[in-house]
Amino acid sequence: MHIRKFETITWDKIDKGKFASRFDFNDCEGEVKILCPFHNDKNPSLSFNFTFGIFNCWSCSSNGNFISFV
Repeated sequence: MHIRKFETITWDKIDKGKFASRFDFNDCEGEVKILCPFHNDKNPSLSFNFTFGIFNCWSCSSNGNFISFV
């Protein structure tokens, strides 16, 4: 099985509400912005896309999927 397919299947099976509450997201639909846990952040700069399970920080350039976020 290809890694991308594995990630897609895994993300589809995750309870998005539990994932959001575990990491203090205020929502679990669409795209949300939060403080980046990868650098000292004062303003929300990390965007997490719940449709695709990916994230990107516009300040420190950290990015990846939900597996690398955890």
